[in-house]
Amino acid sequence: MKFSSAKPWLSGIFIFVFSVFCRAQQAAALQDSIQADTLAVRAPEAGSLGHRFAYDIGSIYKGALFTFSGPARWGKQDAVVAGASVAGTGLLLLADNTVATYFREQGEKVPYGWHKAGWYMGKPQYNYAFTFGVYATGLIFKNEKIRRTGVVIITAATTGGILQTVLKQVTGRARPGANAGHLAFDPFSKKEAYHSFPSGHAILSTTVFYALSKQFTNPWVKAGFYTAGLLTPVSRMWDNAHWITDVAVGAGISILCVESAEHFLKKNERYAADRVHDPHDKKISWNFSAGYKTIGLTGTF
Repeated sequence: MKFSSAKPWLSGIFIFVFSVFCRAQQAAALQDSIQADTLAVRAPEAGSLGHRFAYDIGSIYKGALFTFSGPARWGKQDAVVAGASVAGTGLLLLADNTVATYFREQGEKVPYGWHKAGWYMGKPQYNYAFTFGVYATGLIFKNEKIRRTGVVIITAATTGGILQTVLKQVTGRARPGANAGHLAFDPFSKKEAYHSFPSGHAILSTTVFYALSKQFTNPWVKAGFYTAGLLTPVSRMWDNAHWITDVAVGAGISILCVESAEHFLKKNERYAADRVHDPHDKKISWNFSAGYKTIGLTGTF
């Protein structure tokens, strides 16, 4: 299947999302600069372009280490949440075959534009191009909010990418298209058909849209980014390339990595925004629920 005609369509989506993001950042620039000027200490990341770039590389590197070392800092509550997540994934396994059958039966009913956009937004080369475009814009034009957002996305995409690569190799889970069943595993297999868990496309796409959503306080804007983030996970199931558990765990890894990167920057006050308290800053709370013929993940913000 070829998607060459999808590039202009996808570019339109990225340009629209990026323009909305930049406009919102410009509207908040004056207030942020006033708040930043009240700081007694000059921001350590200020300086030449090379100095700022080196500082950001340090933020990405330290943020990645912070994420990977997270389990060492877990308390009782964190362990309970981790256990509940594993249990929830186990319950979601019950829906694998049903959901896969549903998407397989759709056939030509798949919205063509949705399918193309979702595939490209999760493709590494296009996703990375957009991500580094966001970061470079903030770096070159000295817009710290956009630059910081780029740092968060790069950090989360890096850690999430490493995690999914390791998990795919270790689990060796069969893709739906392999026709081996959702519980077929061939650890360390070199066959692409056994690299299903988790979905790498879902991780990259969700990372971008979830990180962008955190830059806004309006719940409708956030919901818009969440919806856009679903394009890739759903398209991967339409492609018969992943089970619902693959994309669900992939999205979960993305959210975890973004939250960890954000927490690291705020905890260490790496940027001016991290040293100014925002009373409107709210964290999203995720709750898993399951019932008769119902399995859901609810986000409250």
